Amino acid sequence: LSQLGPDDVALIEGAAERVPLTYHYRMATAYFAATTARDNTTEGLGSTSSYLTSPGLQREGSDFWRPTVAWTHVVTQGDASLIVGRNRLWTNDAYTLWRAPIVDVTTYGLAWQPPVRRGDAWFQRALGPAEILVSNRSQRARGIDVSVALRSVAVPRRVALLGGSRPVSANVPAGVTTVLQTRLVVPAGRGGVLQISPQAIGQELVPTRRIAVERVRADASS
Repeated sequence: LSQLGPDDVALIEGAAERVPLTYHYRMATAYFAATTARDNTTEGLGSTSSYLTSPGLQREGSDFWRPTVAWTHVVTQGDASLIVGRNRLWTNDAYTLWRAPIVDVTTYGLAWQPPVRRGDAWFQRALGPAEILVSNRSQRARGIDVSVALRSVAVPRRVALLGGSRPVSANVPAGVTTVLQTRLVVPAGRGGVLQISPQAIGQELVPTRRIAVERVRADASS
């Protein structure tokens, strides 16, 4: 990270609250930012809702911090990544540094659980409505096609992908991969927001609204 230029933006992906070990992840980043990245600006980094962060991480029905600029690089724990199109630059097994494509996406918010590896593939569960942030690093506004491959956990669900040019929804059987796709226009150098909203079809003994996302892809269409 110390070799990145002053105009580069590194997104520290997955540092959400209430997830084991991410406290150390956030604090390691905070110490790096305070001691090494002297020419870079640090924003939105918090070990709690208020530490270094204003107004805090996601809270239902309230304002919260999101990245204000498009990112050039991404840091993940291990090599966990559901995102298609990133280029791995460096890893030490504990962390991996990726070069982000011109348009990139990231899972965001407290509903997301840590990524899990099954065989050679990763997936990430979400417990209810969750966000996907879209980054446009190009010098003009772009129409960006975002596709999300996901499964419903335990029971069938109606899953909606909201925030694009039109709402998209589908009935997703339990354990069967379904792809939802939408398009949104994102300003130059900024980000956009999509929301995944799952609802059980019929009665669920323990209402969790759980889905498992297998991959997310963003393509600049115009």
